[in-house]
Amino acid sequence: MPTNHDPAWLEQLHETFVEALRSNDLAALGACYTENAVLLPPGQPMIAGREAVVGYWQKAERIQDLVFEATDTRALGTDALREAGNLLVTTRGQGRETFNVASKYISLWIKVDGVWKIDSTAWSRASAPGGGGGGRGRQGGGGGGGGGGGRRRQGGGGAGGGGRRQGGGAGRQGAGGAARQGGDDED
Repeated sequence: MPTNHDPAWLEQLHETFVEALRSNDLAALGACYTENAVLLPPGQPMIAGREAVVGYWQKAERIQDLVFEATDTRALGTDALREAGNLLVTTRGQGRETFNVASKYISLWIKVDGVWKIDSTAWSRASAPGGGGGGRGRQGGGGGGGGGGGRRRQGGGGAGGGGRRQGGGAGRQGAGGAARQGGDDED
């Protein structure tokens, strides 16, 4: 059973998800979710059902990396876990530029036939204390304001507190508004 003192358990779940997304392995990606999974991306309609969720992530090609920092986990009995925290999303812009977007997320994990799966996830852009967007900047540059978790994967600065790197070069669950298709990476 996962606990607040077992971050390796969640890191492995995140890594499994990221590897499926990174390799565009739709079957493995679908296996990360429950049959009736729900995504609540910022500024978009609810996405319901495993097939629709997989379709959403299949279109998230602009996501380059995600860094999760689970700041609160709570076991809900023996077969459910609520996870909340900070997320740093690295996205590719229109050209070769990359941008970091600080977000916050909450996920519900459910054990199905002995395997932990994502049942629901909601996320939104984190704001700097006192308003303002914060937490965004070009990769490798200075800071992007002070808004919320994680650290930059490359270069200096950072978007806030000390997050943990969860794999490389791809997307991960809870990806700020960056997974939206077309236009800017704003929420």
